[in-house]
Amino acid sequence: MYSGKEPNWTEELKNRKTGDTNFVQCGWCDHASGVHQYGACLSGSCTFISRANETSVKYLKNLKKEVDWSDKCQIIHLTHYKIERLIRMWERNIDGAKSKVKRLEKETDHLRDVSKTAYVMPPLPDNRPWEYYNEGDRIAVTFDYRDRSEDGDKPLFVKYGALLDMWMVATVKEGYRHHDGVVSYEIDKLSESKDGGWGSGTGTPGIFKMESVRHFIKNPSDYTEWCILFMADTWRSKPNWTIPEPKIIDWLYLLEVVE
Repeated sequence: MYSGKEPNWTEELKNRKTGDTNFVQCGWCDHASGVHQYGACLSGSCTFISRANETSVKYLKNLKKEVDWSDKCQIIHLTHYKIERLIRMWERNIDGAKSKVKRLEKETDHLRDVSKTAYVMPPLPDNRPWEYYNEGDRIAVTFDYRDRSEDGDKPLFVKYGALLDMWMVATVKEGYRHHDGVVSYEIDKLSESKDGGWGSGTGTPGIFKMESVRHFIKNPSDYTEWCILFMADTWRSKPNWTIPEPKIIDWLYLLEVVE
């Protein structure tokens, strides 16, 4: 928050764009970073000075680090020799960045090669693409039964979590924001779900494709690892949650229903 004296916000100043005062005044300079309003940097720092202060360019350390919108440019008053030295330093940074990009590109190519033969598990919720579920897909959905009053609440609702014992089989259908981050479905043994409005985000953990169910039944230790990885991600965003002990759900009856 800016506590100094703001500009007299005339229409001209309000319509100024960042870059209009490069190397003249800090307010509308591309290289001023900090608290902004109407495209002006009211207070902050000069990126040239901040970046150069990380090096051994001692003469820049005497320059004012914090700048105000009304300050005149300090860089423009440096001597030719000092500016040339800055240019050389920036060129070294560019060369270093290019070298780093090349190294990262090479490492990325190697990782792509390794990924082709890597062991594949069903994706974690946050890694599912928006179009992950297709119309007609058979899925397993986890539910939590609750007693409801007569206020019109549905007797079932999707439980946020994949560690419950109650699972039902459903079919993906065309619905709201299909292939846009949302999946709609009809529950086989729940007539209420055929009226529409049943679904969730593709990142909801309590929904699995049947191919994932088959994978976990065949590889139960993968489900344990999947739960641990999911809860670890959830723990970072919701530190007050407790992490339940992962357990293997008996999904064989689901396959009997589907096949």
